[in-house]
Amino acid sequence: MTTDRSGRPQHRRLFVPLASEPYGWFLSGAKRWEVRRQQGTFALRNVTIGRRVELRRGYRDFTSSIWGTVTDVVTDTSLTELLHHLPLSEVVPNTTDYLAALRTVAGILRIDPSGNVGVVAFRISLDGPEAAVARIRFTPRYRQLITQGNKTTTVRRGQGSINPGPAVLCFNTDDELPAAVTAVVEATIRTLTGPDALRDGFAGRDELLASLRDHYPDLDDDDPLTIMEFKWST
Repeated sequence: MTTDRSGRPQHRRLFVPLASEPYGWFLSGAKRWEVRRQQGTFALRNVTIGRRVELRRGYRDFTSSIWGTVTDVVTDTSLTELLHHLPLSEVVPNTTDYLAALRTVAGILRIDPSGNVGVVAFRISLDGPEAAVARIRFTPRYRQLITQGNKTTTVRRGQGSINPGPAVLCFNTDDELPAAVTAVVEATIRTLTGPDALRDGFAGRDELLASLRDHYPDLDDDDPLTIMEFKWST
């Protein structure tokens, strides 16, 4: 678990863009381990067991998203050593040859395989077909705000019922948008901020609070809330 800019606990998905071939390996179930440099998004503090993962073919193909959870993490200071600790056929399918796997991964990462470069490997257990898809209900007046990109979060009472993953935004019985919950932040009335309100499509914090009081008349300042960040796709 990490924290947001206000110091509140948050569960944010780890986004992993892939080239077409490794994406296909994951989709088929043959590939289970992903290897990356220890930097940026894949710094060790970000790659943790239990974290939700969104795999996508490239950056913008939102329809290609597949979801899973990190179940194991292995690190080393060189790719040469790291691969000795992994099942090669689950890193580069259809090969058990160490040198062939090493060349393939080094080429993808664009690194010297024997160089002193921190690398991390993480095993991803993909969601099965029975995995639940979150259904998030909205009143129809919010639809345009969402599709125009002016509302990218929703604040709901309670905590713990939804994790990052696939979702459907429901406006009425015949109007739904496929989406993904990309982050879940724990909050209370006291910790809500002006930027929270803007991301939720309101002009300011007072307007957001008024809306929450309208939906939940008995809401106390310290009652738990969940801020769900989402992206919708056509």
